[in-house]
Amino acid sequence: MNTDSKQPHSNRQEVQEHLENNLMIDTLAGRATEGPPVWLMRQAGRYLPEYQEIRAKFPDFMSLCRNTDATTEVALQPLRRFNLDAAIVFSDILTIADSLDLGLNFVKGSGPILSHPISSPKDITNLPFSEAIERLEYVYDAVKSLRSALGKRLPIIGFSGSPWTQSCYMISGRSEALFHTAKRFAYTHPVATTALINELSSITAQYLLKQYQAGADILFVIDTWGGILSDTQFQSYSANALSDICASLKRMKCPAPVMFFSKGLTEKRIRMLKNITNLRCIGVDWTANIESLQACFPDLVFQGNLDPSILHAGPIATQQHTHYMLNKVNKNTHYIAGLGHGVLPETPIESVHAFVDQVRHYNIKDNNSN
Repeated sequence: MNTDSKQPHSNRQEVQEHLENNLMIDTLAGRATEGPPVWLMRQAGRYLPEYQEIRAKFPDFMSLCRNTDATTEVALQPLRRFNLDAAIVFSDILTIADSLDLGLNFVKGSGPILSHPISSPKDITNLPFSEAIERLEYVYDAVKSLRSALGKRLPIIGFSGSPWTQSCYMISGRSEALFHTAKRFAYTHPVATTALINELSSITAQYLLKQYQAGADILFVIDTWGGILSDTQFQSYSANALSDICASLKRMKCPAPVMFFSKGLTEKRIRMLKNITNLRCIGVDWTANIESLQACFPDLVFQGNLDPSILHAGPIATQQHTHYMLNKVNKNTHYIAGLGHGVLPETPIESVHAFVDQVRHYNIKDNNSN
């Protein structure tokens, strides 16, 4: 177990209280703001030519992720172009899986490939869970370096893939449209799958705590593949895991607000999440009815909702759809402007500017027609 949880957090809280831009922190805390903060999942990455220049210097993606100077530079790149309210450490949702000797590689055109995936319950018991936190030191170094580079300018978001999303890749060995391999394993071996989820939940909590201690202000759990689960499985493998992660963070006296994203979130699924300790914000995709969700859960902050594909239609279409989305936001609740998932490759930079600028010129309280 990680003994760092006993270290004092006063210095971290002091930095957060004196950030030059506190819009994200204030929104997550439920304080009144002039308008919504804005940031983007995958705001750094493949759509930026300056990222491609950095990426070309490394033989593979994980080599880039392990280079502190490179991750700092890549995380700063979108902040130079766009007026964003948060930085996010440059890393990957599969870093924990990578720490467990599963042979992770990123293959061009195929995405992540794990050469030693889980194929039986016995494989789970043989994984080096106790070594994971120490092996992820390069991520904490990336957060420290980013905090040093930013000073007190902006909050930093630290993140992890959710236990279920990590399990999908760990069992299937590669990306699948609906991860039938992982789902089949979960139905065939429910006890082993629950044990895997529990182990990953424990590691994820410690991993997020270490990112907070390194300089992250906000912690984000990304459940990319929660939407492929039935409601019963979502409760078991996504909601329960998030509850365990947040409870562990509270036990370890980590005060950082937690954000969560999953595709296909419905009112029923959000009810499974709404009472989770420390959970302040839920990110939704473009299929969600944000008006209805905000009405049902006025105490939660919602994030996102714009289809990333819209940005491929150009800046004018982006502006129009962004304005329409913001008009739907309830003026009496808190909201973080963003996309319903990450920025897609080959997204026009002008469209990202149009999205951010539209949010900046929009005051929800003045423009809401509700």
